[in-house]
Amino acid sequence: MSDKTQKTRREDELTTYFRAAVIVTLLLLILSKNAHAYLDPGAGSMFLQGLFAAFFAVLAYMGIFRRRLKSWWRHFIAKQKE
Repeated sequence: MSDKTQKTRREDELTTYFRAAVIVTLLLLILSKNAHAYLDPGAGSMFLQGLFAAFFAVLAYMGIFRRRLKSWWRHFIAKQKE
């Protein structure tokens, strides 16, 4: 088999697994009953901590992306001047 055929086959398998996971998750959410669960005050702070972590992770990624874009732009301008 060629590499392209293997890659396409692997992508098809991953798509099938992803669809199955989404269907199972939706079924669990739809068919579940009320849990009557208790959320302690620490749950809110954990949620906020997760939000802050996600926010700063996005900022860090944007900084890395910005540096790469700036480097590419400088390289592009230098080539245009030559």
